[in-house]
Amino acid sequence: MNYYTGIYVDTEIMLKPIEEANAHGIFELVEQSRQHLSRWLPWVEYNTHLNHTRQFIRGVLAKKNWGEQAVYVIWYANTIAGIIDLHSIDANSRKTNIGYWLGHRFTGLGIMTRACKGLLDTAFGFFDFNRVVIKCATENHQSCAIPQKLHFTLEGIERQSEWLNGCFVDLKVYSILQAEWKERYG
Repeated sequence: MNYYTGIYVDTEIMLKPIEEANAHGIFELVEQSRQHLSRWLPWVEYNTHLNHTRQFIRGVLAKKNWGEQAVYVIWYANTIAGIIDLHSIDANSRKTNIGYWLGHRFTGLGIMTRACKGLLDTAFGFFDFNRVVIKCATENHQSCAIPQKLHFTLEGIERQSEWLNGCFVDLKVYSILQAEWKERYG
């Protein structure tokens, strides 16, 4: 499997490129997890109708065509569990960011750590990126645990970096380099 067809992570997890046919399943997952997701993700309050999800997917597909973003649906046991992506892609400097979210009922199962590892294998292998960044709200301990488990380096804090739920929040900035990834996961 590769970037174009999907990423086989393990026997339970598959990352498949997002497509318009996923809109209903993604929207339903957001609806079921709205309270959980809105605590840390500013876009949740604007995704209130199925058409919002469809518009999001169309925008993603346009960015994919320009090489700016690669978004995958996380399938866990053949069920949509969340989204993971490469965004802010800078092909010239060979760097990107990873963003992710899981539906509430899928948290605490190690899914996101495994999904990130699978995407990182692709980022450093197929894409040949040199640097990958993950940013998390400083108080979002579950999200911050992902780069920590994967041996990212905490570079610092972006102060008041994101507007969320009526106030600015600080973001922890984690990074890992291709050489570090290959040394650890070879």
